Amino acid sequence: MGGYDYDRHKGTEGLTVAGLLMFGKGTPVEKRFPTFRMDYLDLRGVEPGGDLKWNDRLTYDGRWENNLYNFVTLTMRKLLFTMPSEGRLVGGTRRDGGQLYDGVREAIINAVTYSDFQAEGVLRIDRRDKAIILRNPGTLRIAVERIYQGDFTHARNRNIQKMWRMIGYGDNIGSGFQKILCSWETLGYQRPVLQELPDVHEVWLTLSLVANFPLNSLIQSSVLSDSNDGQIKGQIKGQINLSAQQKDTLLFMVDNPHASIKEIAEETGLSVKAVRHLIDKSQSWLNIQHKGSNKTGYWEISHKY
Repeated sequence: MGGYDYDRHKGTEGLTVAGLLMFGKGTPVEKRFPTFRMDYLDLRGVEPGGDLKWNDRLTYDGRWENNLYNFVTLTMRKLLFTMPSEGRLVGGTRRDGGQLYDGVREAIINAVTYSDFQAEGVLRIDRRDKAIILRNPGTLRIAVERIYQGDFTHARNRNIQKMWRMIGYGDNIGSGFQKILCSWETLGYQRPVLQELPDVHEVWLTLSLVANFPLNSLIQSSVLSDSNDGQIKGQIKGQINLSAQQKDTLLFMVDNPHASIKEIAEETGLSVKAVRHLIDKSQSWLNIQHKGSNKTGYWEISHKY
């Protein structure tokens, strides 16, 4: 795989530099790459200059072995939990995630594969209100135009790229960025923006979470609304910290937006107090708002990006 090697001339064997970065202990990684760091920040709702600095963070704090494998898997777990999950059957097996998960995973692996670990910088992933921003130290090895065209790859860290491919991430044929573009186009989001910033020796990839569709198209708006309801339902069903009754209650609210809290309680078997508590509890990952009066109003439920 490229992570372990044997030198027949010297009669020595052990981890390669790529193997150390991928699976090594945190302290040796820091000693070998003292100017390189990894950081994930959940910045949703965070205002510049405010008291709240972040909602969640993954950084060097002694609670995990800071190698690339742990950073990527922990970051994806945290990041993907903030987004809707589509459930589908693949070969008779349920697979959660869909196009959104596939695109985000490819983007993270690309950022790692093309990072310059010898440079002073941070491999950083930001979850913001309307976008995911991935920043990696280094510069592009081929022109931006060729990357958008696809069918060409020039990875900076080939052994690391090979190891990700061997464990099921990536394919080494230059199709990763095309998969990101395809996912975002299918989802109807604005096109991803890839930028090289030579002055700070960084590459930024911005994955917008803003829909890109004609505002005057009522048919398309209706399809988008139905799609959003389906994604919200998938996210509700995937919550591991909710009971079956609580999930059924939220699903009932999605399907019956004009129901009052009393009617929701009567239909689902929860008390009125328990329904209110469930709504407050779910505000950390859903936007749940009641519009209008108690008699004629309705529930508006959307993703919290």
